[in-house]
Amino acid sequence: RDTFHLSGVAAKSGMTRGVPRLKELLTVTQNPKATSLTIFLRPDLRNNKEEARRLAQELEFTMLRDIIKTSRIYYDPRDSATLIAEDREWLSFFAAFEQTEEEKLQQCITQIDKDAEVAYQDGLSWLARGNRPAARHCTALALIALGQEAEGAARLGELANAPDAGGIEERAVYLAQSGNAWLMAGKADAAVVTLTNALKLRPDDGELYKDRARAYVLLREWNEAGTDLDSAIQLSAGNAEAFRLRGHVLMKLNRLEEAWKDVQVAMRLAPQDVNVVVLRGEVREAMRVAGIEDPAGLDKIEEPRTRIVGN
Repeated sequence: RDTFHLSGVAAKSGMTRGVPRLKELLTVTQNPKATSLTIFLRPDLRNNKEEARRLAQELEFTMLRDIIKTSRIYYDPRDSATLIAEDREWLSFFAAFEQTEEEKLQQCITQIDKDAEVAYQDGLSWLARGNRPAARHCTALALIALGQEAEGAARLGELANAPDAGGIEERAVYLAQSGNAWLMAGKADAAVVTLTNALKLRPDDGELYKDRARAYVLLREWNEAGTDLDSAIQLSAGNAEAFRLRGHVLMKLNRLEEAWKDVQVAMRLAPQDVNVVVLRGEVREAMRVAGIEDPAGLDKIEEPRTRIVGN
């Protein structure tokens, strides 16, 4: 049977080229993949096989020091006020571009509050013009507002792990929003995983501990929820919702008098919160059923505790 075969086609097609190859060159990677580089020779050397071979051999072992005359190292911590005059024009261009992207994202968020479907369509048009991280962020948030919480959560998670997602702070925001979207979708297991990853980036964020505690509550993992709420209250002691949630957890653990104290703190911090008022009634009824004296005598609010595990 006749078959087509051309030696080297497979190898050549596997060469790294285009933008990935430029990244390898510019970052001076120590592990280049399938390297290939086309070099155009001067007309007087172009048809000389021996000279071409000699140049190829020399270039293969060319070091950086062979092609530079001088080098300097600058300590330049602030891009917005660079010390390097030659860089100012370029950095101002990039700053203006990033500012434009941020402004577009803020406009998208405003539009989501007005009409999420319009915001989503605008986001798709934005994506078609460059697939920028802010455009992906916009469409993910719009999907969540449109009731597709799981899809939006998944997209935010992908964005957090994307090479162009930005720094640690940006990635932490994407993960926090993704975790909350998983909660809205009723996917508590996915929320725990995502919020745990967010906490690796922002370990001192009390809101993230509180959000993960909400996921544990949905899973009825009371001890884990309690541990996270201890951390949330320790990091932000004035958070009424954290005290309310911990009161709920303590009630589930049948530590009713401690639950009552947390409810009282929550009442002091948010006296108009319906959820706190409802929990107050639930704890009071649980205490009555358990034969504990009426909590009216326990209404004196003590200094809020910051630990429930291991007491």
